[in-house]
Amino acid sequence: MTVNGSNTALAEKLQSALAEKLGEKTAAASYAAMINGELVAACAVGTRDGDTANPAQVGDLFNIGSVSKVYCAAAVMKLVEQNKLGLDDPVYKYLPRLTMRDPRYKDITLRMCISHTSGLPGTMFANSFVSAWDVNTFYELCYDYFSKCKLKSDPGTIAAYCNDGFTLAEMTVAEVSGMSFTAFVQKHITQPIGAVSTCTAENNPDNRYLVRVKGMPAELITVIGAGGISTDISDCAKFGNMFLQPNGVFKPETLAETAVPQCKEYPKDTFSRDLGLGWDSVRFKNEMYDFGDGVLLKSGGTLEFLTYLLVSKKHNLSAALSTTNDFGIDVLETLCALAADTMQGVGTDIRLTADKPEPQKLPVPADWAEKYAGIYASYSTIIKAEQQDDGISLKKFAKGKWEDAFPLAHYDGSMYVSPAITFGFDSVDGTPYITQFILRGLMAMAQKVQGLPPADPMWLNRLGKKYIICDGKKDDLILGSMVCGVEIEKADDSGMLLLSSSGAGGTMTTPIITAGPYESDMFLTMSGNSRDIFPAYIYIKDGVEYMYHFGFNLIDAEALMPYGGRAEAGLYTLPDGPLPENLTAGGLRAVIMNDGLLPIYDSMNPAATLPEGGAKYLMLLA
Repeated sequence: MTVNGSNTALAEKLQSALAEKLGEKTAAASYAAMINGELVAACAVGTRDGDTANPAQVGDLFNIGSVSKVYCAAAVMKLVEQNKLGLDDPVYKYLPRLTMRDPRYKDITLRMCISHTSGLPGTMFANSFVSAWDVNTFYELCYDYFSKCKLKSDPGTIAAYCNDGFTLAEMTVAEVSGMSFTAFVQKHITQPIGAVSTCTAENNPDNRYLVRVKGMPAELITVIGAGGISTDISDCAKFGNMFLQPNGVFKPETLAETAVPQCKEYPKDTFSRDLGLGWDSVRFKNEMYDFGDGVLLKSGGTLEFLTYLLVSKKHNLSAALSTTNDFGIDVLETLCALAADTMQGVGTDIRLTADKPEPQKLPVPADWAEKYAGIYASYSTIIKAEQQDDGISLKKFAKGKWEDAFPLAHYDGSMYVSPAITFGFDSVDGTPYITQFILRGLMAMAQKVQGLPPADPMWLNRLGKKYIICDGKKDDLILGSMVCGVEIEKADDSGMLLLSSSGAGGTMTTPIITAGPYESDMFLTMSGNSRDIFPAYIYIKDGVEYMYHFGFNLIDAEALMPYGGRAEAGLYTLPDGPLPENLTAGGLRAVIMNDGLLPIYDSMNPAATLPEGGAKYLMLLA
């Protein structure tokens, strides 16, 4: 069925609103809302797999990505409730095999893991999204990855979004309970509340369909605690309702702990300050709708899905919306509008009528250039802020050049406003930041690059060098979509070096500083956009340089041999001229990159065609 709930007429009205946004696209979306513990309305639009003959159903599974973090936090809290672990105990107490290249790891607690304050790098990308489920050794890969990690900050001091912490929490739940994480969540949380569709790729039920983007394989997520829960969206709303009505599954005070802000003093930005245990915000506000105080909000994004879960105590409302990434809407904005329509459908109007004033265009403060002009860094973007005419220009550095990032922004008395972005500037302990206003609040966007040590000469000699992943797996969806290799660059003479990678989602430019001829360190101290940064290091094997980065081993591209025409797994350079047609013989997966390491062909995509030019590197995966 495509609609469900006690108010069918309302569900159909909401479905029509979603369908209007869908238009002619073959994407998918599913929405559900519970009020006072009752499923009032649920609907689905679009297709299961891009085929119009297969319409999406309300019982179909969506990958809810990082909304899974709230499930992970709940699993930890269940073990706390059972007196089997302590929220403020160090993680290594429960995972004695855990080691890192940083002695501070022994200070990481479970609370820090599930509140983004652990100081861990961010994400082990290798084998985190796959097309075939084989995770018998996944925790072994995790232990190996953590053994090669350093921390970006003292544990408990900075809130930077972190998948790695939830992976450690997941591993702890499995270790302490003696069950798989999936089985524990189902037995102690989702099955008792009646959320029977909730599963992971470990045990997707045969009678449920996992939605997918057209032309893409089913997305299976191995980092379950960080982002691997699959569920129909009615059951996702049912999970949110548990925080309003625990009904004996949890003690109310246990779940109340998840809604306590975890960053009470640092930083100043509201986005990080409002983080709870698993939740993105425990004080979400929306200027268009009155959801009340203490609103819980969580977002989740994967390679194929975007999801939001909202829980309003004032209205006893739990609402969730998930879409495939090709739907092309602002998912949070749409969820808020649908939730407001739902409340109106049951007789409560929560729309706010205050008019939003037109932004003023005031002169840029006279001391702005002295205080804030310069180069800033986030985990993925390098930005140059400079005054231009009567506004502020933000340029980004990509592949050796600066280009406009956003239209010119004008000062309105407190922030800088352009059609694409609203941002400001602030300083914490002498370090300037660009702050960005988003629907969830004000967050640190980038940190000014200043006071860094000079780069090591051997790293400077590597400028322009390219390193390509040499231990990739055939079923790893990260390859091609996010990264296949990195190039070492620099944007200025500050001592900051850049590890630049390109994927279908765009270019990611990761800032590092050097720590000797082979090691690197992380230097960003801001909350918010300092999430996925890894202290890559170089090692030598058989006279060839390799790099370890985000769980992958990469080889110096200069060491690759030319492709000889045989369909044999490995990495190769490609000659000029026509490409052979038998690249995927023997079931191999072929990924072709251009000279900038951008994937321009991936045989995993059935619609892909061999490029007619620009091919430089070939990755054949078995």
